[in-house]
Amino acid sequence: MLQQLILGGYTKRVNEGIRTIRFDESLRSSQAIQRVLPIDHPTYLCLSDQEDSLFSIVKEETGAGVARFKKNPLGEWVEDQRLLYTRIPACHLTYDSIRRCLYVSNYHLGRLDVLALNSQDQLAVMQTIQYGQDQQTDPTTPSHIHYAGISKDGRFLWVCDLGQDTVWSYQIQAEGSLEAVDSIKLPQGSGPRHLVEHPHHNWLYLVGELDNQTTLIEFGSTGRLSILPSWPNLSEEEGQAAGAAIKISQDGRYLYVSTRFTNQITVFAIDPETGYLTPIQEISTYGQIPRDFALSADEKWVFVGHQESDYLSLFERDEATGQLTFIHNEVYAPECVCVVTTQSRP
Repeated sequence: MLQQLILGGYTKRVNEGIRTIRFDESLRSSQAIQRVLPIDHPTYLCLSDQEDSLFSIVKEETGAGVARFKKNPLGEWVEDQRLLYTRIPACHLTYDSIRRCLYVSNYHLGRLDVLALNSQDQLAVMQTIQYGQDQQTDPTTPSHIHYAGISKDGRFLWVCDLGQDTVWSYQIQAEGSLEAVDSIKLPQGSGPRHLVEHPHHNWLYLVGELDNQTTLIEFGSTGRLSILPSWPNLSEEEGQAAGAAIKISQDGRYLYVSTRFTNQITVFAIDPETGYLTPIQEISTYGQIPRDFALSADEKWVFVGHQESDYLSLFERDEATGQLTFIHNEVYAPECVCVVTTQSRP
Protein backbone atom coordinates (compact mmCIF):
# COMPACT_ATOMS: atom_id res chain seq x y z
CA MET A 1 0.00 0.00 0.00
CA LEU A 2 1.23 3.49 -0.87
CA GLN A 3 0.74 6.44 1.48
CA GLN A 4 1.65 10.07 0.99
CA LEU A 5 3.59 12.24 3.43
CA ILE A 6 3.60 16.01 3.24
CA LEU A 7 6.54 17.69 4.98
CA GLY A 8 6.89 21.30 6.07
CA GLY A 9 9.98 22.97 7.45
CA TYR A 10 12.30 25.90 7.68
CA THR A 11 14.06 27.19 4.56
CA LYS A 12 17.13 28.61 6.26
CA ARG A 13 19.76 26.20 4.93
CA VAL A 14 18.96 23.74 2.13
CA ASN A 15 15.21 23.15 2.19
CA GLU A 16 13.29 24.85 -0.62
CA GLY A 17 9.68 24.35 0.44
CA ILE A 18 7.02 21.71 1.01
CA ARG A 19 7.97 18.13 0.15
CA THR A 20 5.64 15.29 -0.80
CA ILE A 21 6.89 11.72 -0.43
CA ARG A 22 5.39 8.33 -1.29
CA PHE A 23 5.74 5.64 1.35
CA ASP A 24 5.56 2.02 0.17
CA GLU A 25 4.45 -0.08 3.12
CA SER A 26 5.31 -3.37 1.46
CA LEU A 27 8.92 -2.30 0.94
CA ARG A 28 9.25 -0.35 4.19
CA SER A 29 10.69 2.43 2.08
CA SER A 30 9.91 5.94 0.95
CA GLN A 31 10.18 6.35 -2.78
CA ALA A 32 11.59 9.26 -4.71
CA ILE A 33 10.21 12.64 -3.75
CA GLN A 34 7.27 13.47 -5.98
CA ARG A 35 7.70 17.18 -5.84
CA VAL A 36 9.03 20.13 -3.91
CA LEU A 37 6.56 23.01 -3.74
CA PRO A 38 8.67 26.19 -3.61
CA ILE A 39 7.59 28.37 -0.70
CA ASP A 40 9.48 30.17 2.06
CA HIS A 41 9.11 29.13 5.69
CA PRO A 42 6.36 26.46 5.45
CA THR A 43 6.87 25.53 9.09
CA TYR A 44 3.35 24.20 9.66
CA LEU A 45 0.79 22.59 7.38
CA CYS A 46 -2.76 21.31 7.67
CA LEU A 47 -5.24 19.61 5.36
CA SER A 48 -8.96 20.05 4.91
CA ASP A 49 -11.07 17.06 5.95
CA GLN A 50 -11.61 16.14 2.30
CA GLU A 51 -7.83 16.52 1.66
CA ASP A 52 -8.54 18.77 -1.31
CA SER A 53 -6.95 21.85 0.27
CA LEU A 54 -3.52 22.18 1.88
CA PHE A 55 -2.75 25.24 4.01
CA SER A 56 0.76 26.43 4.86
CA ILE A 57 2.44 29.14 6.86
CA VAL A 58 4.45 31.42 4.57
CA LYS A 59 6.98 34.20 5.05
CA GLU A 60 8.16 36.80 2.54
CA GLU A 61 10.32 39.92 2.76
CA THR A 62 7.18 42.06 2.69
CA GLY A 63 5.20 40.13 5.28
CA ALA A 64 3.87 36.79 6.46
CA GLY A 65 0.64 34.85 6.37
CA VAL A 66 -0.80 31.69 4.87
CA ALA A 67 -0.94 30.02 1.46
CA ARG A 68 -3.50 27.56 0.14
CA PHE A 69 -2.77 24.75 -2.31
CA LYS A 70 -5.36 22.85 -4.35
CA LYS A 71 -4.97 19.66 -6.37
CA ASN A 72 -4.81 19.89 -10.16
CA PRO A 73 -6.29 17.20 -12.47
CA LEU A 74 -3.05 15.21 -12.11
CA GLY A 75 -3.39 15.13 -8.33
CA GLU A 76 -0.49 17.54 -7.78
CA TRP A 77 -0.62 20.38 -5.30
CA VAL A 78 -0.71 23.85 -6.88
CA GLU A 79 -0.80 27.11 -4.95
CA ASP A 80 -4.02 29.00 -5.67
CA GLN A 81 -3.90 31.87 -3.18
CA ARG A 82 -1.71 33.61 -0.64
CA LEU A 83 -2.73 36.04 2.09
CA LEU A 84 0.00 38.16 3.69
CA TYR A 85 -1.55 39.99 6.59
CA THR A 86 1.06 40.21 9.35
CA ARG A 87 4.73 41.00 9.81
CA ILE A 88 5.87 37.89 11.71
CA PRO A 89 4.96 34.32 10.66
CA ALA A 90 2.71 32.10 12.74
CA CYS A 91 3.64 28.69 14.17
CA HIS A 92 0.48 26.55 13.91
CA LEU A 93 -2.61 26.11 11.73
CA THR A 94 -5.93 24.31 12.20
CA TYR A 95 -8.67 24.22 9.56
CA ASP A 96 -12.40 23.85 10.25
CA SER A 97 -13.88 22.27 7.12
CA ILE A 98 -17.47 22.80 8.30
CA ARG A 99 -17.20 26.55 8.91
CA ARG A 100 -14.43 27.04 6.31
CA CYS A 101 -12.21 28.82 8.83
CA LEU A 102 -8.50 28.66 9.55
CA TYR A 103 -7.26 29.18 13.11
CA VAL A 104 -3.74 30.59 13.08
CA SER A 105 -1.55 30.62 16.22
CA ASN A 106 1.18 33.26 16.32
CA TYR A 107 3.82 32.58 18.95
CA HIS A 108 5.86 35.77 18.56
CA LEU A 109 2.91 38.17 18.36
CA GLY A 110 0.96 36.41 21.13
CA ARG A 111 -2.27 36.24 19.19
CA LEU A 112 -4.77 33.98 17.48
CA ASP A 113 -6.18 34.91 14.06
CA VAL A 114 -9.36 33.50 12.56
CA LEU A 115 -9.29 33.50 8.75
CA ALA A 116 -12.46 32.70 6.84
CA LEU A 117 -13.05 31.71 3.23
CA ASN A 118 -15.55 34.22 1.85
CA SER A 119 -18.16 33.81 -0.88
CA GLN A 120 -15.42 34.23 -3.50
CA ASP A 121 -13.46 31.38 -1.85
CA GLN A 122 -10.77 33.82 -0.74
CA LEU A 123 -9.19 33.93 2.72
CA ALA A 124 -9.78 37.04 4.82
CA VAL A 125 -9.16 37.90 8.48
CA MET A 126 -12.43 37.60 10.42
CA GLN A 127 -11.25 37.87 14.04
CA THR A 128 -8.06 38.52 15.98
CA ILE A 129 -7.63 37.71 19.66
CA GLN A 130 -4.64 39.53 21.16
CA TYR A 131 -3.48 37.89 24.38
CA GLY A 132 -1.85 39.68 27.26
CA GLN A 133 -4.05 42.76 26.89
CA ASP A 134 -7.70 42.04 27.64
CA GLN A 135 -7.12 38.91 29.71
CA GLN A 136 -5.94 38.78 33.31
CA THR A 137 -2.34 37.86 32.56
CA ASP A 138 1.06 38.39 34.09
CA PRO A 139 2.33 41.64 32.47
CA THR A 140 5.95 40.60 33.00
CA THR A 141 5.60 37.46 30.86
CA PRO A 142 4.49 37.80 27.22
CA SER A 143 1.88 35.50 25.75
CA HIS A 144 3.08 32.96 23.19
CA ILE A 145 0.18 31.25 21.42
CA HIS A 146 1.52 27.93 20.15
CA TYR A 147 -1.51 25.78 19.33
CA ALA A 148 -5.22 25.83 18.57
CA GLY A 149 -7.19 22.62 18.03
CA ILE A 150 -10.84 21.87 17.35
CA SER A 151 -12.67 19.48 19.68
CA LYS A 152 -13.78 16.19 18.20
CA ASP A 153 -17.43 17.28 18.26
CA GLY A 154 -16.56 20.57 16.54
CA ARG A 155 -18.01 22.75 19.32
CA PHE A 156 -14.87 24.05 21.02
CA LEU A 157 -11.41 25.35 20.23
CA TRP A 158 -8.58 24.56 22.65
CA VAL A 159 -5.75 27.14 22.70
CA CYS A 160 -2.30 26.84 24.32
CA ASP A 161 -0.55 29.98 25.57
CA LEU A 162 2.98 28.77 26.20
CA GLY A 163 4.19 32.08 27.63
CA GLN A 164 1.37 32.52 30.15
CA ASP A 165 1.13 28.81 31.11
CA THR A 166 -2.56 28.91 30.20
CA VAL A 167 -4.98 26.74 28.24
CA TRP A 168 -8.09 28.45 26.86
CA SER A 169 -11.44 27.00 25.89
CA TYR A 170 -13.56 28.78 23.27
CA GLN A 171 -16.98 28.04 21.90
CA ILE A 172 -16.94 28.15 18.11
CA GLN A 173 -19.82 30.18 16.72
CA ALA A 174 -21.79 29.25 13.59
CA GLU A 175 -19.65 31.43 11.31
CA GLY A 176 -16.38 30.38 12.97
CA SER A 177 -15.73 33.25 15.36
CA LEU A 178 -14.75 32.48 18.95
CA GLU A 179 -16.26 33.22 22.35
CA ALA A 180 -14.19 32.49 25.46
CA VAL A 181 -15.64 29.87 27.80
CA ASP A 182 -12.90 29.06 30.29
CA SER A 183 -9.17 29.11 30.97
CA ILE A 184 -6.91 27.22 33.34
CA LYS A 185 -3.54 28.23 34.69
CA LEU A 186 -0.83 25.59 34.89
CA PRO A 187 2.18 25.77 37.22
CA GLN A 188 4.56 28.56 36.30
CA GLY A 189 7.16 27.42 33.79
CA SER A 190 5.07 24.58 32.35
CA GLY A 191 5.05 26.00 28.83
CA PRO A 192 1.91 24.35 27.37
CA ARG A 193 2.81 23.66 23.75
CA HIS A 194 0.40 21.19 22.07
CA LEU A 195 -2.46 18.95 23.15
CA VAL A 196 -4.54 16.07 21.84
CA GLU A 197 -8.07 14.96 22.68
CA HIS A 198 -8.97 11.41 23.64
CA PRO A 199 -11.21 9.84 20.96
CA HIS A 200 -13.71 8.35 23.45
CA HIS A 201 -13.58 10.47 26.61
CA ASN A 202 -13.57 14.14 27.61
CA TRP A 203 -9.84 14.10 28.24
CA LEU A 204 -7.11 16.33 26.86
CA TYR A 205 -3.41 15.45 27.03
CA LEU A 206 -1.13 18.47 27.12
CA VAL A 207 2.62 18.44 26.52
CA GLY A 208 4.69 21.05 28.34
CA GLU A 209 7.65 22.37 26.40
CA LEU A 210 9.41 23.72 29.46
CA ASP A 211 8.55 21.28 32.25
CA ASN A 212 8.73 18.14 30.05
CA GLN A 213 5.52 16.78 31.49
CA THR A 214 2.24 15.55 30.06
CA THR A 215 -0.82 16.84 31.88
CA LEU A 216 -4.30 15.33 31.85
CA ILE A 217 -7.13 17.86 31.53
CA GLU A 218 -10.82 17.02 31.75
CA PHE A 219 -13.47 19.11 29.99
CA GLY A 220 -17.20 19.28 30.57
CA SER A 221 -20.15 19.58 28.22
CA THR A 222 -19.94 23.39 28.38
CA GLY A 223 -16.20 23.48 27.68
CA ARG A 224 -15.12 24.05 31.28
CA LEU A 225 -11.65 22.70 32.04
CA SER A 226 -10.19 20.89 35.07
CA ILE A 227 -6.55 20.01 35.64
CA LEU A 228 -5.81 16.42 36.66
CA PRO A 229 -2.39 14.78 37.32
CA SER A 230 0.80 15.20 35.28
CA TRP A 231 3.49 12.68 34.33
CA PRO A 232 7.16 13.27 33.43
CA ASN A 233 8.06 12.58 29.81
CA LEU A 234 11.62 11.61 30.73
CA SER A 235 12.74 8.93 33.16
CA GLU A 236 15.76 11.09 34.04
CA GLU A 237 15.89 14.88 34.22
CA GLU A 238 17.73 16.58 31.36
CA GLY A 239 18.52 20.28 31.58
CA GLN A 240 18.22 21.10 27.88
CA ALA A 241 15.25 18.87 27.09
CA ALA A 242 12.17 20.46 25.52
CA GLY A 243 8.79 18.83 24.90
CA ALA A 244 7.61 18.99 21.30
CA ALA A 245 4.83 16.97 19.62
CA ILE A 246 2.08 14.79 21.10
CA LYS A 247 -0.13 12.22 19.30
CA ILE A 248 -2.74 9.67 20.36
CA SER A 249 -3.76 6.39 18.74
CA GLN A 250 -7.25 6.19 17.25
CA ASP A 251 -8.28 3.51 19.75
CA GLY A 252 -7.30 5.80 22.64
CA ARG A 253 -4.97 3.24 24.19
CA TYR A 254 -1.56 4.84 23.60
CA LEU A 255 -0.02 8.30 23.74
CA TYR A 256 3.23 9.41 22.07
CA VAL A 257 5.37 12.42 23.03
CA SER A 258 8.58 13.64 21.39
CA THR A 259 11.31 15.50 23.25
CA ARG A 260 13.91 17.69 21.57
CA PHE A 261 17.61 17.68 22.50
CA THR A 262 17.25 14.29 24.22
CA ASN A 263 15.84 13.28 20.81
CA GLN A 264 13.40 10.61 21.88
CA ILE A 265 9.78 9.51 21.83
CA THR A 266 8.09 8.40 25.04
CA VAL A 267 5.18 5.97 24.76
CA PHE A 268 2.45 5.95 27.41
CA ALA A 269 -0.35 3.45 27.96
CA ILE A 270 -3.68 5.09 28.80
CA ASP A 271 -5.93 3.66 31.50
CA PRO A 272 -9.38 3.37 29.88
CA GLU A 273 -11.19 4.10 33.14
CA THR A 274 -9.23 7.03 34.55
CA GLY A 275 -7.20 8.34 31.62
CA TYR A 276 -4.06 8.07 33.74
CA LEU A 277 -0.75 7.36 32.02
CA THR A 278 1.87 4.66 32.45
CA PRO A 279 5.18 5.06 30.58
CA ILE A 280 6.01 1.89 28.67
CA GLN A 281 8.84 2.90 26.31
CA GLU A 282 11.47 5.55 25.66
CA ILE A 283 13.14 5.25 22.27
CA SER A 284 15.66 7.36 20.37
CA THR A 285 14.40 9.08 17.23
CA TYR A 286 17.81 8.57 15.57
CA GLY A 287 18.02 12.23 14.60
CA GLN A 288 18.45 15.72 15.97
CA ILE A 289 15.50 17.84 17.17
CA PRO A 290 12.33 15.74 16.57
CA ARG A 291 9.97 18.69 16.49
CA ASP A 292 7.11 16.78 14.86
CA PHE A 293 6.03 13.25 13.96
CA ALA A 294 2.93 11.50 12.64
CA LEU A 295 1.26 8.11 12.65
CA SER A 296 0.37 6.64 9.28
CA ALA A 297 -3.30 6.43 8.28
CA ASP A 298 -3.45 2.78 9.37
CA GLU A 299 -1.28 3.53 12.44
CA LYS A 300 1.18 0.76 11.61
CA TRP A 301 4.01 3.25 11.07
CA VAL A 302 5.39 6.39 12.68
CA PHE A 303 7.33 9.01 10.73
CA VAL A 304 9.59 11.41 12.66
CA GLY A 305 10.91 14.65 11.18
CA HIS A 306 14.10 16.28 12.44
CA GLN A 307 14.91 19.96 12.31
CA GLU A 308 18.69 19.58 12.33
CA SER A 309 19.70 16.15 11.01
CA ASP A 310 17.69 16.45 7.76
CA TYR A 311 16.44 12.86 7.64
CA LEU A 312 13.07 11.29 8.34
CA SER A 313 13.05 8.33 10.73
CA LEU A 314 10.68 5.41 10.18
CA PHE A 315 9.32 3.27 13.01
CA GLU A 316 7.04 0.25 12.91
CA ARG A 317 4.26 0.41 15.50
CA ASP A 318 2.94 -2.65 17.32
CA GLU A 319 -0.81 -2.06 17.46
CA ALA A 320 -1.25 -4.45 20.40
CA THR A 321 1.48 -3.11 22.69
CA GLY A 322 1.79 0.42 21.29
CA GLN A 323 5.58 0.14 21.24
CA LEU A 324 7.84 1.29 18.40
CA THR A 325 10.64 -0.46 16.50
CA PHE A 326 13.16 1.61 14.56
CA ILE A 327 13.43 0.69 10.86
CA HIS A 328 15.68 3.31 9.24
CA ASN A 329 16.44 7.03 8.87
CA GLU A 330 17.34 7.14 5.19
CA VAL A 331 14.75 9.53 3.72
CA TYR A 332 16.08 13.00 2.93
CA ALA A 333 13.86 15.60 4.62
CA PRO A 334 15.87 18.76 5.37
CA GLU A 335 14.83 21.15 8.14
CA CYS A 336 11.62 19.20 8.69
CA VAL A 337 9.41 20.49 11.52
CA CYS A 338 5.96 19.33 10.35
CA VAL A 339 4.82 15.88 9.21
CA VAL A 340 1.34 15.35 7.72
CA THR A 341 0.03 11.96 6.60
CA THR A 342 -2.93 11.60 4.26
CA GLN A 343 -5.83 9.18 4.48
CA SER A 344 -6.01 8.76 0.69
CA ARG A 345 -3.50 7.01 -1.52
CA PRO A 346 -1.19 9.23 -3.60
